[in-house]
Amino acid sequence: MMKGTASTVIDLLSRLRVYFQGSTGPWEKGSEEPFRSGLYSSDQLNSHAKTIASMHRLQTDPTSDHLLKRLADNEDTLLEVRTLLVGNIKAGKAISPGAEWLVDNF
Repeated sequence: MMKGTASTVIDLLSRLRVYFQGSTGPWEKGSEEPFRSGLYSSDQLNSHAKTIASMHRLQTDPTSDHLLKRLADNEDTLLEVRTLLVGNIKAGKAISPGAEWLVDNF
């Protein structure tokens, strides 16, 4: 779960954006080449996949499962956003269609 509380949906969503993308995005000035310039052809992708696969080795040591913790944290964050959205709806504030979907589906 994210530390602290957000007073508004915008605050929480801004924190999530920074957490997942960093403070800058591809839409901001000074960004590098467009994403499509880094796409591989089918042959290049096959070659790259074989190279990556050849470098991997199966791990035989027992490991802790970090994925379940991350999924639980994601659930907590989504529920926190939903709670904020429901509060805004009850207060008569406008929300976006995407936010309506979140409220209806979680």
